[in-house]
Amino acid sequence: YQRLRAAAGGALMPGLRWGFLAVALAFGVYGLMGGQHWSTMVGVIFAVITVGSWQSVTHLRHALQAFDSPLIQPGQVRIATRQWSDAVHYEAQVRAGDGQTWAFEFMPLGKAPAEGGHAGRLHYLPGMDWPALVSVEAGLLVPRYTPKMMVPGV
Repeated sequence: YQRLRAAAGGALMPGLRWGFLAVALAFGVYGLMGGQHWSTMVGVIFAVITVGSWQSVTHLRHALQAFDSPLIQPGQVRIATRQWSDAVHYEAQVRAGDGQTWAFEFMPLGKAPAEGGHAGRLHYLPGMDWPALVSVEAGLLVPRYTPKMMVPGV
């Protein structure tokens, strides 16, 4: 819980979001007004980083709220990892008791869970169809992006 609180509530993350946005705008405007194509591309790259950081901070805050939510149900979690260049990406498929399955890339907080199936607890927020936080024995799984509902048989 302390790692989740530190990740979601740290003063650095919101500041970084605004900093990335300012850098994206500065490079973009300079590139468009000065005809510097390289600057426009740097602005676009920082814009993409800004969107990603905005989503991550939002999902971290939702996870922190869901930790204390009474809307918890048991579920099954299937973990997979993918190695991209020098980083490991974690993916989860979460099946709730009602049969709905959600897929998402996640940030592990705590020890990274091993690949394969795990019993988990799905933490929901009112008004959200997907779990905002998943807890397994190894630690907490926080979605990086909005989870996608898996359609059976597809």
